[in-house]
Amino acid sequence: MNHSPLGSLALSKAIIGFTNDKTAEGLTDRSVDSYKRALEQWVTYAGDVEVSQISKQDIEDYLFYLRTE
Repeated sequence: MNHSPLGSLALSKAIIGFTNDKTAEGLTDRSVDSYKRALEQWVTYAGDVEVSQISKQDIEDYLFYLRTE
């Protein structure tokens, strides 16, 4: 059962919706899988945070991490 506040969305759930949307748009399986892997790496890095709590700085920090690790 989902006990998160109304209107909140965990990143892991958003990834499912995003990849479903990209599949419906007609992207290749390879492209969708690439998006999914990159976003799942972010969940591993940052945790399963609420999408509404992600800031521009969080994104920049993650991209820096990818370039330096």
